[in-house]
Amino acid sequence: MKDIRIGHGYDVHALADGLRLVIGGVELEHTKGCVAHSDGDVAIHAICDAMLGALALGDIGKLFPDTSAEFKGIDSKILLRRVCDVIEQKGYKNTRTWVDIENISPVMVRAVMASEDGRFMEHWGFDVKELLKMKKEHETKGKKIRGCSTISQQVAKNCFTFCGHSWWRKGFETYYTVLIELFWSKERIMEVYLNIAEMGKGIYGVEAAAQKYYDRSAAKLNTHQAVCIACVLPNPLVRSPKTVPQKNKSKYNTTYKRTEQTPYPFKRK
Repeated sequence: MKDIRIGHGYDVHALADGLRLVIGGVELEHTKGCVAHSDGDVAIHAICDAMLGALALGDIGKLFPDTSAEFKGIDSKILLRRVCDVIEQKGYKNTRTWVDIENISPVMVRAVMASEDGRFMEHWGFDVKELLKMKKEHETKGKKIRGCSTISQQVAKNCFTFCGHSWWRKGFETYYTVLIELFWSKERIMEVYLNIAEMGKGIYGVEAAAQKYYDRSAAKLNTHQAVCIACVLPNPLVRSPKTVPQKNKSKYNTTYKRTEQTPYPFKRK
């Protein structure tokens, strides 16, 4: 069994007038910024501390002391890269690789829409037509109520809420779905989804899935491979892209056909 490590991190900085406010590598327009030796990016600092803590290597204060002129005003993304280097030197690696949507095969985007959310570009976070269809099928045909969460809802759940099936959790999911639809573009929502969705037991993100199942990058996936991965999404702990065409033939055939009919929705840079 692989030695898997997890860690927790947090960071706090006071705010003062006239300083830069940088969070998650993004500079925000504000009258105040974080008082810090570096750029004061609390989000990246928390990530660094979580990664270092997982290996019992202390924290960024130990690795990058505020008494050193080398780190005065330094971009925290540089610190994050150095933390990753330290982790790799210890023989560990981050198993989740983020890829920009430009580096993901267009057919993967189309396959996910075909499998999970055919009206992704039309709705505002909730597929009302699908909800009404499911309600009618339940009332007239006695069909079991099935899940019909949109990609936006799944991003909200995976990014901002917790595990479980309570109404409390669903309420939080609904709240965050509205927020991400307001503040994120559809392209950004899709990019986040493809990087955080579970695509197999312990396999998160399309890059990890492409490497695991097909020994290639997400940019090189063909239609068959993309459809197989997309078909796993409803039940990633049970299904495998390698066996979907045989064990889930109907789902595979339907998704393949819909993928061919689904246009790529974004402009390629």
